[in-house]
Amino acid sequence: PFGTSRPVGNGPFRFVERRAGDRWVFEANPDFPPALGGRPYLDRLVYRVVPDETTLLSELARGGVHLRIDLPPGQIGRVLDDPELFVFTYPSRSYTFIAWNSRRPQFREAGVRRALTMAIDRAALLRVVRNGLGVVAAGPLGPWHWASDPSVRPLPYAPDSASALLEAAGWIDEDGDGIRERSGRSFRFDLDTNDNRIRQDIAQIVQAQLAAVGVQARPRTLESASLGAAITSPDRRYDAVLLTFDQDWEVDDRSLWACDRIGQPFQFTSYCAPALDPILDSIPRALDRETRGRLYRAYDRLIAADQPYTFLYFETVAAGLRRELLGVRLDARGELAGVTEWWIHPDRR
Repeated sequence: PFGTSRPVGNGPFRFVERRAGDRWVFEANPDFPPALGGRPYLDRLVYRVVPDETTLLSELARGGVHLRIDLPPGQIGRVLDDPELFVFTYPSRSYTFIAWNSRRPQFREAGVRRALTMAIDRAALLRVVRNGLGVVAAGPLGPWHWASDPSVRPLPYAPDSASALLEAAGWIDEDGDGIRERSGRSFRFDLDTNDNRIRQDIAQIVQAQLAAVGVQARPRTLESASLGAAITSPDRRYDAVLLTFDQDWEVDDRSLWACDRIGQPFQFTSYCAPALDPILDSIPRALDRETRGRLYRAYDRLIAADQPYTFLYFETVAAGLRRELLGVRLDARGELAGVTEWWIHPDRR
């Protein structure tokens, strides 16, 4: 019940009611301590559940909602055409990536993984699937993170260099069929994702770009539960998987990369770098910002070099707002981080 009908909380808003599949209603807490910001400006906050994107856009246009978070890129133009609305963009902690199963022979070498990344035009991909809303990623720390190192640059889009790296690793098209081989094995693999339209489009683009360097990716769409079972199963029943993660604000990625986590659900790449383990172990124990920042940057550089994931992009999120809603500042902490300072113009209440 505390998670559905009678939630427990001590924040700036108090729970009033939940209508399943429709809305959550909260009211201002007059006793919220002044040292933490005091009573919110709004008397009431209603979080509505509107699954259909077209209906949600109509609700924003007519005033049924004041803020539409995570506005699809394809709807931005329609919002901008309405004089009562405007678009607010802000960085997200979500990143989209391709994870390479290091148990597969073709993905065990860092040079090969770097080649696959360099064969994918991530900037063009971002323009096509998200109208440019995002930044090409180099590694696991996005530009929103306080310890992000601007000197850690994404690998360039360089198909010729990618081909050279593949040849140096022994992957050569020996029979002229357009697909590279090594030790009698063709460089073919399944690229799995779930039924997300953007990721399905990405898979098709990646397939075409890798084909240009002699690598055959075969996109497959799996139901989410089946995909999760395949990548977290003890035998890791996948070749490569295309996913999106929400990075934690306090980054602790031991579950993703630590050698002693191999076999556990989130360490599904089976990537192991012994030099990385002491860095990952030290990050949560570092109590001063300078030490933790140095460790974060070392972590970011190592992962960016080894590319156990091909980091495609960090998202920039768009939100549609009605002009009477004021004081809204959205950022990577989350959409509701500054909700206590939202207010509605008196003439529009």
